[in-house]
Amino acid sequence: MRNKVVRLIMCCVTAAVLCFAATGCLFEHNYEKDYMQVVATVKSVSFEREGEETFTTEEKNIYKTQLVTLWNNNAASLINQGYTPEAAAEYLLSQLVNREVLLNEAEALFHFGDLKWTTADDNYVAQTVYATLDSTIASIKNEVLSDHDEPIQGSGEDASTSTTYPVPSEEEPDEEDPETVKKWRPDPSSNLAVGGDSDMKSVERETVRRLVDYLSSLVEDNRFATDEEKARFDEDVKKLKKLVADGREDLVYPMLYDPEYDPAKGEGDGTYIVEFLWGEQARETRKLARMQEYIEDGVGVTEEEILTRYNSLVATQKITYTESSSTYDTAATSSTENVLFTPDDNYFYVKHILVQFSDEQKAELEAYKKEGIHSKAQIEAFRNTLVKNIVAYKHVDGEDDTSRPLSVYDIYATISSKMSQYKYNPREAERTFDRLVYDYNTDSGAFGNVKGYAVKYELGAGENEKYMQEFADAARDMYDTLEVGQLYDKLVVTDYGVHIMYLASKTIAGDVKGLYDYQTPAEYTRVYDVIKDGLLTSKKSNAYNSWVAEKIVNREDNVERFEKRFEDIYNA
Repeated sequence: MRNKVVRLIMCCVTAAVLCFAATGCLFEHNYEKDYMQVVATVKSVSFEREGEETFTTEEKNIYKTQLVTLWNNNAASLINQGYTPEAAAEYLLSQLVNREVLLNEAEALFHFGDLKWTTADDNYVAQTVYATLDSTIASIKNEVLSDHDEPIQGSGEDASTSTTYPVPSEEEPDEEDPETVKKWRPDPSSNLAVGGDSDMKSVERETVRRLVDYLSSLVEDNRFATDEEKARFDEDVKKLKKLVADGREDLVYPMLYDPEYDPAKGEGDGTYIVEFLWGEQARETRKLARMQEYIEDGVGVTEEEILTRYNSLVATQKITYTESSSTYDTAATSSTENVLFTPDDNYFYVKHILVQFSDEQKAELEAYKKEGIHSKAQIEAFRNTLVKNIVAYKHVDGEDDTSRPLSVYDIYATISSKMSQYKYNPREAERTFDRLVYDYNTDSGAFGNVKGYAVKYELGAGENEKYMQEFADAARDMYDTLEVGQLYDKLVVTDYGVHIMYLASKTIAGDVKGLYDYQTPAEYTRVYDVIKDGLLTSKKSNAYNSWVAEKIVNREDNVERFEKRFEDIYNA
């Protein structure tokens, strides 16, 4: 089987040479030859089952270039954790070895039919590969735009896969029948040189040409590819370049990868170059994930375990939160901590929608303040004048709907109208406000914030305010004047912009949440479910880790390491 080092390409060698040169090892050395040394071998192993055909794996080599790449990326962190350089190198090598050992186990499960490869698995692989391609294409496209003195559109993965604002997560659909899952193909809207004006088509045609050259450069003269594989590369490059020469750049993107491509026969709709670079690795990652699901499948938790865990948490929190205010502070302000006991009523929670000032307005405000001649009241008055000129937009599918500009007052009127229906219904009020956050908010911390922002009603001696003073003052006024689930009737202005605020919940001194109580008034999740999910995750992880450890120990005799060949890494 072709070794996975092919995906590291020779850039790893170049990076490593620079790394070693920086340490002072400037002696003449053939690093390319050195880094092609085998530092470990996972020998062939046979899996036998009664009545079944024996399954035998191929011998797999780990190359020094792979270890050097991991070392450059992770050694400093490991050493900071207390590893010696030698132990860090051995640990990183073990990660490479263990992956191959576990892949053998996964392959055996598929061979014997314990696991079946499905269209859903092919889809996962294709989507993973195209995500890598999209990231690469976005970077190349920005290079083209830059060369033409045009503004770039973002970089890397975010440019092609992320929206400006988050969108609410949908409930997970029921698991589809593997037999009915349809084959995934790239969205036609992601294709290049199809839509847009003539200038953009020109940019995208050039992007395709450079992409073809880039893919070709990644496999050109690759010493780990066989002659047969190199011949396939040449065929792919000729095919892609002919499309470009014929002005059919629009056909390149959708044909780059197909998970049904057969590497052994060289048959399929995709290109072997992309399969060689990214397809095999994505497929192996999927097999490892499927194997983990298989091992964890029989793990569960009992009602008794859930109740025991609940009682333990309550007892522990009563002691630690009462004895240590800092421990409770940390828990109360955490967005993920499962707080079951509240020692006092000093904390309460607010949610908000921020309609922010534009960059130009922020600059105006900062310049006004820097003049140094204006009173606090004058600065606030100037800031309030800026509010009148804020132009905002509703978010549709994570992007501004620029066809309909809105003022802050338009937005507040819409929110107030919707919230007024649930003034005395905290459950529906919170659910409504949470949806409105995705419509108008620009504060990244407010999206998906289940509990809201924790505010202390009274600060301790010497304790600093956590929020902008105007925000904190308004929050405390809400606590005094509103019921949980009600919208604040004032627009709160800070240097960031305008905050539309909502009282999410209050704590009660000495209160203990019951096992079947909801975490928030919106009634999204019960304490029971949080504890159950936490226990299940922990038990599954423990079960899989134990299984992995046993397999690795049992296969240790099948692994040969060549320590002398990589000791210069940590002795440099």
